[in-house]
Amino acid sequence: MSFNVFEETTTTGRRNRGWIEITGLILAECLRGAVKTRVMYRCNLNSKQIQQYLSLLLDSGFLEIRRDINRFTDSYYTTERGMKFIDIYQQLQQVLEQSLHAGAKLEN
Repeated sequence: MSFNVFEETTTTGRRNRGWIEITGLILAECLRGAVKTRVMYRCNLNSKQIQQYLSLLLDSGFLEIRRDINRFTDSYYTTERGMKFIDIYQQLQQVLEQSLHAGAKLEN
């Protein structure tokens, strides 16, 4: 499976989210570990979508599954590679925000 599967945007609330934003949300949610249901609800995805994303992120090495002894279930954790994705994604957001602010100043 590749990221091309996620080229279509996901509508949540009043705006569309792309696969990069959704990936960032999932990885951030899993930093301290999270069960699938929690990730699904916190990221506002349906069961089919969350399964696709989790499978892709596991296969890509951005997430790993660990057995949580306290919960007797599997939890998803963001790997070092996933944390690198989050860092780069946040840097990209900052650059885009700065560009938008600079463009707004030029229009005034």
